[in-house]
Amino acid sequence: TRLHVPLNGWTEIEDEQVEAFCSDFFSQYEFDLLHLHSIQVLTASVAKAALLKNIPYVITLHDAWWLSPYMFLVDENAELVDPENLLSGGALTLEASGKRLHRAHALRHLMSNASALLAVSEQFAQVYRDAGIPNVSVHENVSQPFAVLPRVAQDADKTVLGFIGGMSPHKGYHLFKAALESGDFPNFKALVVDHGLEPGEPAYRARWGSTEVEFIPKINQGEVAQLYARMDVLVAPSIWPESYGLVTREAVHAGVWVIASDRGAIGDCIVEGVNGNVVGVSDYAHLQSALSALKSKPDRPEKTGEIDEMTAPVAQSYVNALVQCYAALQGKN
Repeated sequence: TRLHVPLNGWTEIEDEQVEAFCSDFFSQYEFDLLHLHSIQVLTASVAKAALLKNIPYVITLHDAWWLSPYMFLVDENAELVDPENLLSGGALTLEASGKRLHRAHALRHLMSNASALLAVSEQFAQVYRDAGIPNVSVHENVSQPFAVLPRVAQDADKTVLGFIGGMSPHKGYHLFKAALESGDFPNFKALVVDHGLEPGEPAYRARWGSTEVEFIPKINQGEVAQLYARMDVLVAPSIWPESYGLVTREAVHAGVWVIASDRGAIGDCIVEGVNGNVVGVSDYAHLQSALSALKSKPDRPEKTGEIDEMTAPVAQSYVNALVQCYAALQGKN
């Protein structure tokens, strides 16, 4: 079922029309259990309707939307938001403070009544626990397998740095740019995925200091192997506590060296000095230092053409854990 709703900026938590629709929809289909993922556009009225109908519901916690109107815990001034402080983030008037508190209390009420709260990593579960949400379990994400391709010959004379998470402050884009602009890296080329470009649109170029930069459009998931084959290093200096870090795990799978933030779960797949580096992101200095240490292209392991044999069991264990969660919840109701 597809429900057309106007975009709300992803900060609103209530929509009377959504609640009315869901109340009727849930009754018609007589659902026994609901699992809510990424409902920002629909608002929390989906959960409210379930609660009023006494239907058990599970919430997967992908980001900090349930804790803050700043779902990536970075405000409009590119300042970090403290999820433990209900009024953290932005300049608040008295009226805005009241609305912020209403939002927090309403969402915490819905979380406290959920049958399960499932964070996508242990690191991110702790973010919610530290913010006063105790009943958080972990159902960790997995990355989708793909056949690894050998490094393409294009840009053979350059060490190609990939930045693919999005050109936003919470992704540390400003740190990546500053590290290159203020350094002297003529042997590097930066490959940046611009999410503002649609697939098939032409790339464009710039220069940051002595480093050539190519901006390319976003790609389909089925083409990620080709993207990783173009790069030698993935740079992921997120300043917010990433809930999982899909791109870092994909890059490690593809044999690409990874320089990742020390915040959240984005660097969990890094073995320091073996497949990458974990760096501080309070400023660009640590990132720049890690880039300076790359004297030559990192070696890529020989594992091309094959899908990691561990991927299938891991994916099945992901499904099994979710089935067990559902079964346990049904046993309680």
